Amino acid sequence: MERRVHNTALKDSLDVVRRSFFVFESTARPSATRSPEEARSSFLHLNNAIDALGLSFNRLVNSNRALDLDRDRYEDLRKESRVQSEVISREIDGKKAELEEAKKVKEFYEECEKLKEGIVQIPSCSKLTKNIQEAEVETATMAKHVQRMDDLNEHRKVLLDSLLVSLGELERSMEDPEKLNKLRAEEELVAAIKKEVGEIVEASKREQEMAEAG
Repeated sequence: MERRVHNTALKDSLDVVRRSFFVFESTARPSATRSPEEARSSFLHLNNAIDALGLSFNRLVNSNRALDLDRDRYEDLRKESRVQSEVISREIDGKKAELEEAKKVKEFYEECEKLKEGIVQIPSCSKLTKNIQEAEVETATMAKHVQRMDDLNEHRKVLLDSLLVSLGELERSMEDPEKLNKLRAEEELVAAIKKEVGEIVEASKREQEMAEAG
């Protein structure tokens, strides 16, 4: 901003010098209508304009020097700030590494405490055997339940495929009575599949209730 102001002032000073020079040139020429005082006055104006131009030029030079100095100072500060940031980053990384090491030590200590508690609270062999048997029974029950659910999903897929086929036939046979009767006959198959699926669902519920009660 300051450089722009000095550039504008320098340009204005150049314009003043140019106009003063033209005035001096016109008054310095021999003429019956112009006196020596007018030539001397225009010469003084020209000198003043030249002095003003020199002053504007000096201000512009000083402004450029100050700007360059500020730029160099800013660059030095930026480099110093970058070095300080790198130092701080290294310190932060070091603190993070120390924190991670402390976490590992804490986790190791907690694991040792858990092992100590486990050694003190080891159950008897008979209790362990009972727990294993109960887990095996529960696993077998869950396997049966999963198999039932798989069977149910397969029947659901069959039902969905049948319904999609029926819908397709319905779209293609709205004006064909024979195909429409055939479609109605397939509804009995759909009803049978629904009944079988319902029985599977009920059986699965009973098994789940028995497992939860046991």
